[in-house]
Amino acid sequence: MHHRWRTIAARSLGLGILIGLATSRTAAQEAAPSVEEHEKAMKEIDYVVDDMEFHVDARYWADLGSDTDALRLRFVRVQAFWEAREAGEALGFLDRVLTANSALSRASMESDKDAAGRAIGELRAACKACHSEYREKTDDGYRIRPGG
Repeated sequence: MHHRWRTIAARSLGLGILIGLATSRTAAQEAAPSVEEHEKAMKEIDYVVDDMEFHVDARYWADLGSDTDALRLRFVRVQAFWEAREAGEALGFLDRVLTANSALSRASMESDKDAAGRAIGELRAACKACHSEYREKTDDGYRIRPGG
């Protein structure tokens, strides 16, 4: 009987995650994030990428897999932000980031430290290229360049 309840709970959790993903995508499509929401997503992404590097170094493959899932969800909002601004170049950088994130996900499943390291390098390079194009330093930190 105990096993049956765990199975039901696991299925309910899986369904909840799927509903959450669908809701996130729907929300991203309905309303473009504000600059403040975009900045918040960027800060969260920075934390996740730092965690990724730690998890690769420590060979915490399951945690790295969770990181790639978290990153993908945050980039749904980033994509909506740049789509609303019709910023094709930013969306191109985003495609590179998502490709690197997929490579990280594969590396986590294969426990491949070298592939994970290369993918993090590709991810960081795509982020840096986008930041160079669309972000500028201010006295308070960073902001999106006017017109971005």
